[in-house]
Amino acid sequence: MNFIKSLIAVSVLFFITSNALGQNYEKIDSLKGACFHARLSTDFARYLLYIGYEFEGWENDSAIHYYELGIQYSKYVDSKAYEAKFYNYLGLTYFFYSLEYEKAISSYEAGLEVCTEMNDLDGIGRELNNIGLVYLHLNEYDTALEFFQEAISIYVSIDDIESCGFTFSNIGAVYNQQSLYIKAAKYFYYALEIGDNFKNIALINKANANLAVIYIRQGRYDIALKHQNRMLEFMKKEENIRGIADCYHNLGVIYEYTERQDSSQILYEKAIEIYDSVNDQFSVANIKSDLGNLHVSRGDYKTAAFFYTESLNLFHQTQNKEKMALVLNNLGLLHIAERNFHKAILVLNEGLGFVKEIGDIDREQLIYRNLTTAYFGSKNFDEGVFYNDLAISLKDSVLGINEAKAIAEIETKYQTEKKEKQILALSLAKETISKEKLQEEQKTRTTIFVTSGILGLIIVLFIIVRLRSKN
Repeated sequence: MNFIKSLIAVSVLFFITSNALGQNYEKIDSLKGACFHARLSTDFARYLLYIGYEFEGWENDSAIHYYELGIQYSKYVDSKAYEAKFYNYLGLTYFFYSLEYEKAISSYEAGLEVCTEMNDLDGIGRELNNIGLVYLHLNEYDTALEFFQEAISIYVSIDDIESCGFTFSNIGAVYNQQSLYIKAAKYFYYALEIGDNFKNIALINKANANLAVIYIRQGRYDIALKHQNRMLEFMKKEENIRGIADCYHNLGVIYEYTERQDSSQILYEKAIEIYDSVNDQFSVANIKSDLGNLHVSRGDYKTAAFFYTESLNLFHQTQNKEKMALVLNNLGLLHIAERNFHKAILVLNEGLGFVKEIGDIDREQLIYRNLTTAYFGSKNFDEGVFYNDLAISLKDSVLGINEAKAIAEIETKYQTEKKEKQILALSLAKETISKEKLQEEQKTRTTIFVTSGILGLIIVLFIIVRLRSKN
């Protein structure tokens, strides 16, 4: 074991020295030393996990490297518990940061298999939820619901009601994305009730945040504010700095929707200050993108471009192609509004490259439409017609995919209803047979009874005749 541990340790040290970022270097350097001097195999695995976690969101390749290293080491020392943890963190990195969804599902499935081998029901529920979240992100709602419902069954079997609450929240998110707000709200309120009953602050906050999103989408900003302010109140009681920043950000969004732009900007700036203090540059990038949107609505394109550019640079550091594409599209629209069509075409084409890479068909179609506008604006009608045709073609393709999904859903519904009718028919047939059998039995009993009665009467008459003949 010492040999393999030393071999892995060399790999760890080399990777850290080559890739550590400035803002996390001291912490990673400390973990490096602890990892090198670890005596117990569990300590070594734990430090590998910590190092990988420190790289998440900034050096995703490094994070993935350590988690994969941890999986190899866990298998070597036969630690199923750590193997499951490494698979879980690997899936999280693929899902949230590098946006490699198939790899995320594969990692979660591997973790699920390990948890199943250990009969770790809590871990099984966790991985089922994680897989469901990936399918939710991919808009495969039926599949996501299947995983969430299976997770609910697991949690019920071990009486883990709080985890049921978090899963109810995930189910609500499925309906929310389908704009089925009444269904979504029902599950979010289930989650909120469980959170209140168990005094689970994380669950209460998640439910309040989700309910706020629903009411924002419905334009019911007063109720959205109520839920968001309740979340802020809890965060302040818990002295949860990052949570307070999240609340400021969300409240800023609500105020922006209600055209209270000055209040919105103040809250955004408060949130940025906190996120900077905890080195959460991903969240800073999100808010700077929102500040760009805010200044566009004010007609201040110069300031908007400044915030979009800062946001883009930060997202570039996180290697988040989805977010980069979003900001580039917004920047392209800004340049169209400025009538700077040449710049618009440049940034929109850059964003197009990212959406093609991550396979985001909806945003690809959106950028084609914006490129059409930009080319027509620059009097380049041939290119404008070309991108307009691409947008229409892609729209038809999306409609075809949706139509195929709809047909598949109808077929599934038909087969389900057919099966239900077959079950009902079988049930009715059994009931009819039972009734006929019962009637037949009653008829037989009646026949026997009547026959027995007649026979009895004959015997009685026979006895009476015999007695009279003797007299």
